[in-house]
Amino acid sequence: MIICFTIAGVRHCFQVPILEWPIHFWKGPGPGNYDKLLQDGILVSSMRRAAGNISDSGVRAAVEHGIAAGFKAMQQRAGEGVSIQAE
Repeated sequence: MIICFTIAGVRHCFQVPILEWPIHFWKGPGPGNYDKLLQDGILVSSMRRAAGNISDSGVRAAVEHGIAAGFKAMQQRAGEGVSIQAE
């Protein structure tokens, strides 16, 4: 992402760093129809926690809405017999 400001008629642009770290996943014990359930759970839960640090309430609400949709999609994909709860 690049964010640009115009200050006194001069445009200043800054590249926003992306938080990345080496995440290595292995095939988890998810249900047969969703082998990467735990991988997705780790990522969605981490995004949920990180979203709480967004300072603007409108942006935070929009991100949280998307993350809630992600949890719902995970539950639908995992199917019956699997319970997914955000804590």
